[in-house]
This record gives sequence, C-alpha cells and structure tokens, in this order.
Amino acid sequence: MWHLTPAPRKTATTKVIRYIPDEIVAAYLAAYNALVAAANIPLQTVLRIVVVVLTILTPIGILYATDDPSKPRPTFQALAATLSFVIWVFAIPGNPFSLLSWYQPVYGFLLLILGTFVIPILERVFVRPSQVVVPAPPGP
Repeated sequence: MWHLTPAPRKTATTKVIRYIPDEIVAAYLAAYNALVAAANIPLQTVLRIVVVVLTILTPIGILYATDDPSKPRPTFQALAATLSFVIWVFAIPGNPFSLLSWYQPVYGFLLLILGTFVIPILERVFVRPSQVVVPAPPGP
C-alpha cells in the first residue's frame, strides 16, 4: 500500500523526499540501475519516459491509497509528492535532464532548496488539521 514515510529532517533532500512515496523512489532507482546496466539503449530518453510515468503514477497512488471513505482525499499530499518527485529527480546527479544543453547542476540544488521551504509552508496553508471531536462526559 502506498504510504508517506516521514524522514529525518536533516537535509534539504530529506525534507523534500519525505513527501514522495517510498515505492516511487524505489521504482526510479531500480529502473535507473537496470537501465545503466543495459547495453545499446538510449539511456537519457528511456529515463525521461520513466520519470514521466512515475510522475503520473505518484498522485494516482496517493489519491487512491486510502480505503476509508470517511477521510478526505489527500489532494495536497498528492500534489506535494508529485512536485517533490520531480524536484528530487532534477536535483540528483546523473538525472535524465543532465545532458540537456541548458541544464546546470546548480539549478537542481536551487530548486531543491526552494522546494524545501515552499512545500511545508503550502502544507500549513492548505492542509488543516482534522478537527477532533471530544465526546461530552456522561451525564449524572
């Protein structure tokens, strides 16, 4: 089942990656390692396809992760996870964007820093803690 695992908040990367489902990160890393080991394939093109597919699967997996109809759909979490995945891929070394003429590694790190600050702020703005209903004490 898809879940978000809180990671220790030590670095910019861990702050962003905590929004991404473990399955998506594992799928990207598995695909990356398999593709790097393969011969005679257009590595960057196939990696870009992997990123597009996983970017599409991220919100779908999160939106349909809960079976409890009493809980609201995790719309913000789905958007944050999708954005975080793209930021993470853009920032890691050897990413599928690294061979584009305009790409510089510093862009990925700047985007990572921006995401580190903006996504948690947006979470506080758009995600309200669920109201806890405290039952009244039993009458005399």
